[in-house]
Amino acid sequence: MKTQWTKPYHGVTHAGEYGTKTHWVTVCDYGTFATLACWFPGCQFHPLHSDHKTAEEAKRAGEKYLRQHTL
Repeated sequence: MKTQWTKPYHGVTHAGEYGTKTHWVTVCDYGTFATLACWFPGCQFHPLHSDHKTAEEAKRAGEKYLRQHTL
């Protein structure tokens, strides 16, 4: 299954299903590094965060997260 990423907007892109009972990920590209936020039910505004060397690396990690948490 190919993950669909939104079109980047000021270096921010999202993938996954949005809602109160779903998981999704957000990648913020800062040029010299990128951050990944992994959103899950009940996290409110406290997703899991990780830093990566590139946006592509962060996206791969986000896709892995979604595969592990999607039915």
